[in-house]
Amino acid sequence: MKHLDPSLGVEVTYRDYGSACALWHPGSGSWDWSNVVSALDVFVLAHSLGWWGKALLIRNTPLLWAYSIGFELLEATFAHMLPNFNECWWDSWLLDVALCNSLGIYAGMATVHWLDCKYKNYNWQGLSELHGLVPRASRGLAQLLPYSWSKLDWSIASSPKRCLQSLLVVACFLTVEVNSFFLKFALWIHPPQHTLVWGRLLLWTLVGAPAVREYYEFIQGEGGTAGYALAGASGAAGGGVVFHKLGTFAWVAAAMLALETMLAIKFGRGLYPKPWPPPVLAGWAVAVVYSVHLHQRTHQALPS
Repeated sequence: MKHLDPSLGVEVTYRDYGSACALWHPGSGSWDWSNVVSALDVFVLAHSLGWWGKALLIRNTPLLWAYSIGFELLEATFAHMLPNFNECWWDSWLLDVALCNSLGIYAGMATVHWLDCKYKNYNWQGLSELHGLVPRASRGLAQLLPYSWSKLDWSIASSPKRCLQSLLVVACFLTVEVNSFFLKFALWIHPPQHTLVWGRLLLWTLVGAPAVREYYEFIQGEGGTAGYALAGASGAAGGGVVFHKLGTFAWVAAAMLALETMLAIKFGRGLYPKPWPPPVLAGWAVAVVYSVHLHQRTHQALPS
């Protein structure tokens, strides 16, 4: 890593967010909110903005909430490996999920809804035909919006297969996010604002945005959907286009995901000596057994 940045290659001591979780002190009989205040740093804003961006990519509230809760469960799963994942309960479920994630998801889905309505009808008026500063400024800013906008209907509840296909997107997003923490820990990348961290985030944004769209188009075509309307496209009335092959960006994203996972495993050998906590193993065992049971019940309920 020193070839990329001479300041790297030095072992890093990461902050443990779960070392002081007490809010009520029985001895003094008072509340202490200093731990909560210390957790409210610049990453709270970055957290909310990140979920706003994820909402623009996924555009489905149930999937976003599955993503949000799933990440907190993975944090609890790998807390014995990564100090950054060792958080207080109120930090994970109140500050992260209830505050930052919900604000980002709400703002993101509100933006998606606004764009869905915005692109239903195209405004053909030119700047010369508008009168007043505000209409002209609004029309000028509209030039910075995307050329077209497609409404994504994941149809999660349409079938068990479609539900699993949709949840695969969440699984990929979770793997990408968890990989970032394992790679930073194994490769000693610090601080979190390092150029490599932001460069990776930018690369994943540029590749992930079209990859999600291509995967959505693929499962639409695989499901036998007779096309879907592309908002603002000339073929919207005719039903759109059906794709039966996975797009290039989706394959590139899959290759990047596999490569990052292999790097995290290779360079992480010997860095995690602590054994798996029994509650974590028991919790995931129950989840797997219940998932298998639910799958069998669903398969038996389907018509032959």
